[in-house]
Amino acid sequence: MATRRTTTPKKPKAGPRAKKPRRVADSLTVSVLQATLESTADGILVVDLDGNIVSHNRHFEEMWHLPASLIAGNNDAAGRGRLIAHVREQLVNPQLFVDGIQDRYAEPESDSFDVLTFKDGRVLERYSIPLRLNGRSVGRVWSFRDVTARRRAECVQEAVYRISHTAHTADNLLQLLRAIHEIVGELMPAKNFYVSLYNAENDRLEFPYFVDEYDTARDIPPRKLRKGLTEYVLRTGQPLLATPEVYEQLVAAGEAELIGAPSIDWLGVPLKVKDRTIGVVVTQTYSQGVRYGEGERDILTFVSSQMAMAIERKRVEDAWREQSELLQRIVDNIPVMLVFLDDQGRIQWGNREWTRTLGYEIADASTRDIFAELYPDPGERQRLRDSIGAPVGQWTDFRTRTRHGTTLDTIWANAPLTGGGWLAIGMDVTDRKRAEER
Repeated sequence: MATRRTTTPKKPKAGPRAKKPRRVADSLTVSVLQATLESTADGILVVDLDGNIVSHNRHFEEMWHLPASLIAGNNDAAGRGRLIAHVREQLVNPQLFVDGIQDRYAEPESDSFDVLTFKDGRVLERYSIPLRLNGRSVGRVWSFRDVTARRRAECVQEAVYRISHTAHTADNLLQLLRAIHEIVGELMPAKNFYVSLYNAENDRLEFPYFVDEYDTARDIPPRKLRKGLTEYVLRTGQPLLATPEVYEQLVAAGEAELIGAPSIDWLGVPLKVKDRTIGVVVTQTYSQGVRYGEGERDILTFVSSQMAMAIERKRVEDAWREQSELLQRIVDNIPVMLVFLDDQGRIQWGNREWTRTLGYEIADASTRDIFAELYPDPGERQRLRDSIGAPVGQWTDFRTRTRHGTTLDTIWANAPLTGGGWLAIGMDVTDRKRAEER
């Protein structure tokens, strides 16, 4: 009997996987690269060896304020010239920009880095590397990074340090404020700049520093508080950026009135020491080409605290110096002998009247036994030493011998000093005694 044999039909062999068309793969690669370019915060520009734009991202256009027409027209020498001219107009040092391009074309295999500063205050770091294909250079990649915020923060921090340092080195308040004006002017436009300090004792505003291109008077007299913008900042204790619109609103609300030349932008920041507002620092513009914004307000606010501490310190120093000079003039011209004695009763200082009357210099007190010369009689000398520490206001008569050998009738009293030692006060009463004897 025949046996029927069954067979399982064979599956056809799987053929090779279908490949995506090359155009699709290339398109995907280009999309990925373009997305990568757009996602970076840097401005990217790719050019060929002739300087024609091969690719760029949106940030590059925004950084350089490039209209589409300039980008599209960059296909010949004239178009490239127009684009470079557009860029040059924005830079503080346009030749540096052009030299950097020419240097790279002269050395196509080189890398480069430099910093570009814009007229509007922005700062870009520029990097450049060759674009290579199969080991040979076919163009160049330019990368632009906006470091304005970082550079500004570094400059502001440096300014704070310089203000603090100047507070220790300036001879007086005016010199300090002049230096502060210069420092602020390196951070922002500050051609018109003044500092107003509040005198609480007289309830007046004082202007120790005032520089203005229209209000040219340098010595502004103190004034009573009015409704100026300076008083507004002093009253509120808050920074104020008064654009023309803001100023009109303040005037309409009865908060401010025009004092001085009308400005375009007026920026004032309170000067605070702890919780106390001691004054206002102000900078203002008179030109539409120079405007202030939040950046300038933040800069001035940041440095204002260090300014306030420096100003307060210098005011105290100046007041102390003036008081010291006044006391020194009094001490030098008063017709009374003044002598400072230490805890051991040794002469440390004497005023001009002491030198004029007795003929000795202070240096003599440390090189000679000056009490033995002033009081040759031992008993008189001991009586003098016993008088040190006598009750304040008690006068004692002495016979005192001068350096020239003349004997004078003198009276002395002394008072203890807080830091130790004694202040001896003496007068020559020789002529009075002789008149009494007659």
